[in-house]
Amino acid sequence: MHFYRKLYVGESIKYPELVKWRLRHYAGQLSVYVLTMPEQGCMPELMHSAFLKQPWYRNHPPMILGIASGKTEALELLRQIVQEAVDATGSPDVRSYLFPHGILKNGRGTEVQG
Repeated sequence: MHFYRKLYVGESIKYPELVKWRLRHYAGQLSVYVLTMPEQGCMPELMHSAFLKQPWYRNHPPMILGIASGKTEALELLRQIVQEAVDATGSPDVRSYLFPHGILKNGRGTEVQG
């Protein structure tokens, strides 16, 4: 699983490192939602963390941009990221805002350059 270096964290997440550890180990978390960057496209996707337990994600680890407690908080994080992209570039293209040089994965595959 790959985490954005400047991971967006919802206000209700008290221990983000613990949440990241649980996500890496495919442990269940009922209230956690994640924002992921798809392979193609410019807009992040919102999904419940339970989807990450599917076998497909073990072979194709997603790029996680943000974690939130609850869907409402996750939507607020998504709004914040898009607003930052629009303010900085004038475009809602989140991929080119967060990764202007492309996505660079480190050797361990746990965090990425932004």
